[in-house]
Amino acid sequence: MPDREQYTPGPAYGARIRKDRAQNGEEKWTLILVRDLRHSPEKVWQALTDPAQLREWAPFDADGDLGIAGNNVKLTTVAAPALHVTETVVTRADAPEVLEYNWGDREMRWQLEATAEGTRLTLWTNIGRGFIAMGAAGWHICFDVLDRLLSGTPLGRAVGPAAMKFGWQRLVGEYAKQFESEAPDEPAQSAQNHKSMESTAMPQQAKKELSPKQRGELLKGLQVRFEKNMNRHLGLEWAKVQAKLEANNGKLWSLNEMERSGGEPDVVRFDNKTGEFIFYDCSIESPKGRRSFCYDRAALESRKEAKPKNSAVGAAAAMGVELLTEEQYRDLQRLGEFDAKTSSWVQTPSDIRKLGGALFCDRRFNTVFLYHNGAESYYAARGFRAWLRV
Repeated sequence: MPDREQYTPGPAYGARIRKDRAQNGEEKWTLILVRDLRHSPEKVWQALTDPAQLREWAPFDADGDLGIAGNNVKLTTVAAPALHVTETVVTRADAPEVLEYNWGDREMRWQLEATAEGTRLTLWTNIGRGFIAMGAAGWHICFDVLDRLLSGTPLGRAVGPAAMKFGWQRLVGEYAKQFESEAPDEPAQSAQNHKSMESTAMPQQAKKELSPKQRGELLKGLQVRFEKNMNRHLGLEWAKVQAKLEANNGKLWSLNEMERSGGEPDVVRFDNKTGEFIFYDCSIESPKGRRSFCYDRAALESRKEAKPKNSAVGAAAAMGVELLTEEQYRDLQRLGEFDAKTSSWVQTPSDIRKLGGALFCDRRFNTVFLYHNGAESYYAARGFRAWLRV
């Protein structure tokens, strides 16, 4: 699918969280997602309930129609590390307005509201506090795929490890930062109070721009590195790279963050489909300014004591970059020998992360190794490597 290869999700938006208190006194967190779709409620309803259409975009398969109240349906989670099948009963199906059922231990409530442009779709689902950002990122991509499906330009389902290729890690960081800056809704709020949340979901971002002096120093340093390591970017010209950089202050700021934390970013590829240059951290060892970090915010919050100063995913999001995937890490190692004395966190599939793990790589004995560790762990010799499109 050509469109799938070119797909990149937009920035995090249309999400809120709500905190309730269960009868036993424990906190209950609800993720609320809103998406405006350019399709009628009837058409969206079919995509939410028809097993054939669900297979094209949803994170689960259904063996029956979810649009009939009282129906018993088996839901099979897609791309789970082990077979995960749960049975549910459709508790409410008011076509084409409200749909309710459970997916495992998650309550799923869908509301469809007709608008002048099509449908405002809202999902309420309970989720563990530490996994809210990951859930929001996953549903964000699912909704993009749903929208394309209904528009007649299907992308194909992108869940589990497949979502990692389409900016899932970046979205996790963006949603984590967004939720950190927002207070959750109060328990007394009802579903009717969430109809206009999309316009208020994105927090104000601080201006990220370098001074003329900083820009000049950064560009000079990048040029020296570019010309010193031509084997990393054969056939590419610095003048074209510089023109791209000078036209994008935000990307320059992110590259400066990579530089000042010890990443030594350099161009490693040109994407002919998008016309973008790809930068990787090319420091010989894992960047010094990003070591002793656990994997993500959920891992950071899970530590009761001896907390690290930051998480890899959180730091990357603040820098406006993404962690390398395992594939990208191996691609980097074909350009030289990196992390012979250190190691680097890499993007971890959500199914592994949900079980408490995280992945990292290094190079030993002239071989690149992939390992796993508890996401809350951190070491003085482990950092993370990032990448950026310009």
